[in-house]
Amino acid sequence: MTDRLSGLLFFRQPYPQTSTISDTMTVFNTSVTASQMASVALFCPQSKAPEDSYLDHLHSFLTCHEYMEPFRQEIINLKDFWPILAHGRNDIAALAQGPRYLQSLSDWITTGNSKLVSGVMSGILSLPLLVIIQIGQYFEYLEILGIKHADFLAQLRKGGGVQGYCGGLPPAIAVACSNDERELLKNAGVALRIGLAIGAYGELGDDETIPGATTIVVRLKRVGQGEELVTRFPGVSHQFPPTNQPGY
Repeated sequence: MTDRLSGLLFFRQPYPQTSTISDTMTVFNTSVTASQMASVALFCPQSKAPEDSYLDHLHSFLTCHEYMEPFRQEIINLKDFWPILAHGRNDIAALAQGPRYLQSLSDWITTGNSKLVSGVMSGILSLPLLVIIQIGQYFEYLEILGIKHADFLAQLRKGGGVQGYCGGLPPAIAVACSNDERELLKNAGVALRIGLAIGAYGELGDDETIPGATTIVVRLKRVGQGEELVTRFPGVSHQFPPTNQPGY
């Protein structure tokens, strides 16, 4: 069975029957008892931008629960981390959209205007937002089931544990490494900053002046295939990993 919240999936046995609470987090459960305890949690990448209605719901959850206050402050203050990233990296400092997106994220928390952050494709905003979505969903899941983080984590250790993929890795690590809710909120703040750093470096290959996505990442089947592909598209900027790495 699967429980779904947008961004986070929980599965419980029997596996063919699933109820989902998310597109990007999944949890498998070992029983269908009242506790609905899970055996594995999967934090996955977000395939599409969240809708305003969902962001409104998430904002309400974050702001209506007093215990989420430390995490709200981490989100509001994330913009203060940008100068640290920009220090010593002229290319990061040149990303004028960075401070603007982070101010929008801060303003979303303080005003509740979801249009400030919905539909933005930039990793500078979307990766920290994914962390916020999945951490919020995780706490909402605990609240729905009426269980503590420590108890849930103990059950996951008996099964597949906590798994993180792509943009879901930072929040997965935060969940897996935290002993209680207070520690989880602190580690979630670290995950926010990691997501921002990944998004900022990923943005270096983008062109903000062109609508839509301007970068693509592909896995090559053989050495030299990358060079063959880019010769078909003059003017394309590209970077290849060392050719002695397996799989390239």
